[in-house]
Amino acid sequence: MQETKYMAVLCPSKLLNTSEWERLQLAYGQFSAIERVTNSLIAYVGVALPSKTTEQLLVTQIVMAALECFEGTEGTLQKRYTAFVDAIIVQLPDVMRYQVASKKDRGIIRGQRPRFAVYWDCVKTGFALWAKEQRVRAPIIQELTVDESWFEQNRPRFGMMLANHVFERSDLSFVGVPHAGMSQPYSKEQHRAAILEGDT
Repeated sequence: MQETKYMAVLCPSKLLNTSEWERLQLAYGQFSAIERVTNSLIAYVGVALPSKTTEQLLVTQIVMAALECFEGTEGTLQKRYTAFVDAIIVQLPDVMRYQVASKKDRGIIRGQRPRFAVYWDCVKTGFALWAKEQRVRAPIIQELTVDESWFEQNRPRFGMMLANHVFERSDLSFVGVPHAGMSQPYSKEQHRAAILEGDT
């Protein structure tokens, strides 16, 4: 069980090196929704969870992997943004690999009732909001043991389950989820019109 100092930093520029931040800003200029989604992603995942595969924070790993998909995909802006959204959804379930708790206070302090650990439920709320509401400064983070085969098999389902914390409904229409009140996702022509009008 690891106790990690929570950094109340939600600006992407503080999480990336100079070249990474410049690349992300360039993507902002090409497709404005990327900035909104990146900020939502950071607020949801938070800046305390480590990556299992790199020395970066988990949120930094997700942002950079999604950015690389946006940069590396050929075709229209719609197709490149779809790759960006897909990359985030695929990686979101990795937050479920951790148990995050507030620091447990032992005994009675100043005549108050003892406070017990409160756990972050990543299905219900984002990390930053939970940490603010619970006044968490040093979350206790424990990596969980999961059945990797089962986890990977269900990863797409978990990703869509968590996606509403990061994306607006219009973003999810790029990956096949219809807008509210519609029976099917936007067509290519509707997406193109939305992009030109600045709706996404």
